[in-house]
Amino acid sequence: MGKLTTLLLFLISCISLNAQTGFLKGKALSKDHKAAVGVTANLAETPFTAMTDNEGVFVIKAPAGSYKLLVSQVGTRVKEINVNIPDGDTAFIPDIIMEETAHSLSEVNVIGSKNPFGDKQSSYVARMPLSNMENPQTYTLIPQTLLAQQIVTNYQDVFKNISGSGVASTATNGRVTMTSRGFKVWSVVTDGVSGYTMTDIDPANIERVEVIKGPAGVLFGGGAGGGVTSFGGITNIVTKRPYNSFGGNISYTAGSYGLNRLTFDVNTPLNADRTVLFRMNAARNDDKSSQDAGFTKSTFLAPSLYYQVNSRVSLNVDAEFYDRNATSPYWFTPYKKTAFKDARDLPLNYNLSFTNNDVFYHAQQLNVRAQINTVIKKNWRSQTSFVRTTNDISGPQQSLVGITDSTLTRQINAGPLNYNTLQIQQNFTGDWHIGSMRNRLVLGLDYFDYATNSNAATITVDTVNFLNPGSNYGNFNMALVNQKLATATYKMSNASQKSYSAYFSDVLNITERLDVMAALRVDRFQDEGTKNVTTGAVDGKYGQTALSPKFGLVYQPLLNKISLFANYMNGFNNVGGVDYEGKTFKPESGNQWESGAKFNLIHGLLVSTISYYHIKVYNVLRTDLEHNGYHIQDGTQLSRGVEFELNANPLRGWNLLAGYAYNHSEYLKADEGLTGTRPDGSGPVHTANLWTSYTIHGGITDGLGFGFGGVYGSDLENLKHLTGFKVPSYTIVDATIFYDRPVYRIGIKVNNLGNQQYWNNRLQLQPMRNVAVNLTLHI
Repeated sequence: MGKLTTLLLFLISCISLNAQTGFLKGKALSKDHKAAVGVTANLAETPFTAMTDNEGVFVIKAPAGSYKLLVSQVGTRVKEINVNIPDGDTAFIPDIIMEETAHSLSEVNVIGSKNPFGDKQSSYVARMPLSNMENPQTYTLIPQTLLAQQIVTNYQDVFKNISGSGVASTATNGRVTMTSRGFKVWSVVTDGVSGYTMTDIDPANIERVEVIKGPAGVLFGGGAGGGVTSFGGITNIVTKRPYNSFGGNISYTAGSYGLNRLTFDVNTPLNADRTVLFRMNAARNDDKSSQDAGFTKSTFLAPSLYYQVNSRVSLNVDAEFYDRNATSPYWFTPYKKTAFKDARDLPLNYNLSFTNNDVFYHAQQLNVRAQINTVIKKNWRSQTSFVRTTNDISGPQQSLVGITDSTLTRQINAGPLNYNTLQIQQNFTGDWHIGSMRNRLVLGLDYFDYATNSNAATITVDTVNFLNPGSNYGNFNMALVNQKLATATYKMSNASQKSYSAYFSDVLNITERLDVMAALRVDRFQDEGTKNVTTGAVDGKYGQTALSPKFGLVYQPLLNKISLFANYMNGFNNVGGVDYEGKTFKPESGNQWESGAKFNLIHGLLVSTISYYHIKVYNVLRTDLEHNGYHIQDGTQLSRGVEFELNANPLRGWNLLAGYAYNHSEYLKADEGLTGTRPDGSGPVHTANLWTSYTIHGGITDGLGFGFGGVYGSDLENLKHLTGFKVPSYTIVDATIFYDRPVYRIGIKVNNLGNQQYWNNRLQLQPMRNVAVNLTLHI
């Protein structure tokens, strides 16, 4: 906590508060020259925003300089006006006439509102100003408004809203993993740069979650060590940023299994000119397991500072501090020769956790990000990012391993573990015309450094008969663990990996309806090896160079309404070692072909994507059967499937989000016994998700709403070491009722309404029926 306080004081003290400011004043009128009320006026790419009053007038206070003013209202075209704000004076602009869109005003009034879950705008997916309809890549955005409606209190539940994800899994240290297109995906990207975490993530600071589908090596790099990408895609957490007025909320949630959660979000300008803005999000979360033991206690702080240096330069500095004490989640691995073929048949008493509340680990995380945005000239912008992440984990992490069909061992991995990353990234973005063709380009340089230090030991503490636990069941405690660790063999080691990358991505609008994309990344990866501190021996040192291309094509038969797209995308994963002949391994490479259609209809009230993809991974290692202890790098893996996503606002107050995914994954060439099987971690073949809600508008029940939805996953018939073992399908239903008023919000949520027993692809039993009650007060 002392480190974070010092950091905040330092950041605030470094800010100069004497920026030169001025005012911009204007008036918005309807087509019949009446005052346009509720029109939004914003200085592009800044937090300076105002809304017109009853006379249609708006006033914006901002640093002196040149800007692009964006003026918009539901049902009208966005106006773009170049403006100049003088120092210490007010600039007046001519009256702005708001023009209706192609649809009649009466049609807009019938629709009545914006689709709250259908916004697909992102500055991170393409790293350039590119709309969803122009982008040949598919991605899903989950906004904070949806998470609030669903009373989401843990990161795992976010993925219920993503097509193809299924049920997320949790490692012994709390780290969450989802599935995308048949591959595991970790959440290690925040605001487009490294957000590396080796434990759980608190959702208090999430503005939205972006899931970019398929290999994304060009813009986000490789997947080795501290790398961020998977062949299935990446998850980017977009954090809450400051805005130029005072506001926020305080929220309390209580629920089943001892859930006790308090969050607050406070935003304020720090100077009269509103050029220095500050926002703080925080959470305290306590909860228990549904079993006889198990708990989590965590504290989360996320300060964010914005400084508009002048009209051309702005600075963002964000930090996230997370402190967590927790027992490891229940994770049982059955006996590898088990006679049981279905998770439901395992003779386990799921009321028993096989742990003790004094056997817990401690995780602490501090991530700091600084970003400088500069307008170089009218069509060129610069973004410089500096990121430092630190993760420390100490204490025992527990797992349960079956050794027969009636006994298990309680195993512990203990010792201090430290993970650090440093990233420096520079992007230049241009937007200009070549004749009649619009061209957008991003040029990037990226340096990434990943380092680990550990002094760890893995031990078996005891053996328990899980059919008849007996007296030694309760003897498992920290005293016994420490006794076993006292004679354990610890391995002290450190490791370091670095990557140096350069990339470009270019989008050319050949016509207004047709655009093409071409991109390439060059990545030099250097693994310094793992050093055994005791012996001084270094193992696994190697270097690799990878090229990662990307191509895309988009045609819009109905401009901004229907988009037909196709892409070729590549991702890579660095692999160390040599084969029997001493040849260094190449990076694994995954290539995706994808085509589909996007829809943005009825003023954005119906947003949808459907696509078919084909991913093939090359250079996968497999066992060399002729030379013991060696590998051959000629394995291949296939993943292909269909994904569908729908966001709709059919009627005022009625919102609908739905998704479906089919995935076929198999090893085409692998170790004996694995060829032709579905890879571990690929998730179910069929998954579906749904969430629909209705909010009443007007009358005494104004703000009263109801929500209903859930997730489906088909049978999972292959785990890592249990070929033929089935994890059964699941259909989980959740429901909520809420009352949302300007000053407060009350909500009740029931998860797993049917109280169904179900598992994820790590054979982790998921929570049974549970209830959460939330009260939020708006400041």
